[in-house]
Parts: sequence; C-alpha cells; structure tokens
Amino acid sequence: MLATLVAPIEGPQPDRSAYLDKMECGDCKQVNQECQIVSSGYFCRETEDTDLIDERKVAANLKHLSSCMAPGHFFLKRVEISSACCFWAPQIGCQQVKNKLRTKPCSDCATYHERGSFLDLNPMGCPCGPPEKSGAGCNGVISIVILMCAIKSMK
Repeated sequence: MLATLVAPIEGPQPDRSAYLDKMECGDCKQVNQECQIVSSGYFCRETEDTDLIDERKVAANLKHLSSCMAPGHFFLKRVEISSACCFWAPQIGCQQVKNKLRTKPCSDCATYHERGSFLDLNPMGCPCGPPEKSGAGCNGVISIVILMCAIKSMK
C-alpha cells in the first residue's frame, strides 16, 4: 500500500512552460546600434506585466527568451505578459520581450536622456543615454537645397 502512495504519476505531464511559447523577443538590432547601456533593469508599460517579472539570483529556464531578458530576471508566475517589457544590461544591450499577439516595435523601448538625470535613473524603457549629436540633420537640409537647385536649373 505504501508503494502506491509514492509511485510516480503515470501519463503525460502538463507543460509548465507553455506560457513562454506565447511570447517572443523583439527585433532590437537597430536600437542597439544607437543605444549605449551602462546599467541593468527592466520596464513594462502595463502594471499587470510588471507584476509578473521578478529579479533574483536564481537560474531559470526561459527557453527562447533567455537572449532578450536581463540576467537574473524571470517570470514570477507562469503567465505570459499582455503587451511588451523592455530589458537592458551591458552584456545584452536593449532588448524586448513581447506577447506574440502584439506588434510593439523595439524602438518603443529606447529612451534617450542625459546620464544621471531623473529619467535616466528612473527609466521608462532602456536608458540609452543622450541622443547622438551628429550633422545628419544639417546634411539633410543641405541635400534638400542641392536637390532644389538641381530641379530649378533643369527648368
């Protein structure tokens, strides 16, 4: 009789990680060309999604999401997020985990603020630092002027 109490359960076991298959990594290649990450963290725009994420020093099998979640982060409950969450760390850059039914672009995660500012220290997305200052805007204006001159000379 004791043997029947400790015998393993026969038959198929439920897949406890099926909720992970309802999520995917966002495409953040473009964001990471511009974004310089120096800290670690995460941000979810939806409060109910934030309540699903936990940060501890434990190993968790995140399957296909391990490449886009910051180290040490995992899902507290076995429930998929409803929208998208942004994760960042120096070793992974700016990354996004999103519900497969949502189409939030990864650029939605990038935030640009001066280092040390309130919004940099309390980010609502990946703290990418200050926006790059380049002559790209000026080059665009110069290109338009040259194009207008070329069109005018053709008339």
